[in-house]
Amino acid sequence: MSKGAQLEIRRYAELIHSLVKIWVPTTCAAFTDYMAEGLHLSRQDRIVIQKLLAQNNHVHQFDLAMADLDVSAGERSEILVKMRSLGFLPKDSD
Repeated sequence: MSKGAQLEIRRYAELIHSLVKIWVPTTCAAFTDYMAEGLHLSRQDRIVIQKLLAQNNHVHQFDLAMADLDVSAGERSEILVKMRSLGFLPKDSD
């Protein structure tokens, strides 16, 4: 389903995805969230983001953004770990 894949391969993957979505919808949703629409950051990406985020305190904005999402406690914990690793949140905030 990658945007860079050959057209025929993408179409085949989309067909398989539609069948899997019917068979195991929760698993399919997790795949979409974490793989198809997830984001991989290189070390350089992280450094740039960390430098940009170091300029402001984003705790309040983070709380507002989280209020708009319907996430489980486990997912919230994962997001917090990622945001802390980028320098987005102080180590002791929750």
